[in-house]
Amino acid sequence: MVGSCSRDDGAPAEAHRGFAPEVTAWISFCRLVVAGGYQMRGTFGLVQLCGGCGAILLLVLGGCTSPGTANGALLEVFQGGTEVQPGTSYDFGSEAEYITLTTDFTVKNVGTGTLTLDSSTPYSISGTNATDFSASGSGGASLGPGASAAFSVQFTPSTIGAETAMAVVKSDQGNQSFNLSGTGAPSGGVQLAWGTDGSTFQNSISNGSTSVGYTHVYSTDGWPQVYYFQISNTSSSQPLGIGTVSVTTATGTAFSVNSTPSPSVPASGAETFQIEAAYLGGGKTYTETVTMKTSSTTTSDQTFSFTVTDFQS
Repeated sequence: MVGSCSRDDGAPAEAHRGFAPEVTAWISFCRLVVAGGYQMRGTFGLVQLCGGCGAILLLVLGGCTSPGTANGALLEVFQGGTEVQPGTSYDFGSEAEYITLTTDFTVKNVGTGTLTLDSSTPYSISGTNATDFSASGSGGASLGPGASAAFSVQFTPSTIGAETAMAVVKSDQGNQSFNLSGTGAPSGGVQLAWGTDGSTFQNSISNGSTSVGYTHVYSTDGWPQVYYFQISNTSSSQPLGIGTVSVTTATGTAFSVNSTPSPSVPASGAETFQIEAAYLGGGKTYTETVTMKTSSTTTSDQTFSFTVTDFQS
């Protein structure tokens, strides 16, 4: 913006040369709509010209972005009724590894035209820790003035420490993006146990144990055979997140995880899982290794071996 002024004090113009513009106030706007469908966001300064004259200049320090159209449509994102401005960050806070936090957002057309959300990928995640964040919501919605659509963003930390990413909302009238952050925290404690059925788990398993033993009479028990395990959270305050449970089998594909535990075990709670064996054959002994990931640190993985002996009655 360019302006000029004169000081109405009767002094010659030369007397006012060299007057430096003076910033008299700083004002922050979340949105300033100007001609052509553009929106200006940032910090603005009211600059007084020519010393004591009345004219002012609007000095723009913030960025200037366009919603990509002259039809007047304007896309904004809200969380809980508060606008999530471009360039700002939404923080999920702290959560135990492998436990998912979900936050609901709203995308709204606050302009005068109509916009349509992208039909294939209306919501996407990118950035440093993009794999630990995800976004979901319906695409292709046509939003007239004042209309809105809901979407959600999930955060599932897979490491201990700070994580960041960026969420992008796509429409035919331009995109809107904002930053995401969250912190992964250690999970609760782990206690494993096994039992002969799905309700009684009286036998504790120490991490690295090789003392878990089953005896299977294949002629009477039938196939497949199921082996039962329980995961208990020993913490009374911190949830336990479970990443994966896998079995390394020495018998090809004979063993598999049949029933996986919930990814989140509440404080002082417990979850169960099952390992299933296909036909093995009588008179043989098989030793399998089970690995349960409860931390991004591999040295914290819970592992144990169990032995299955099959014989014909």
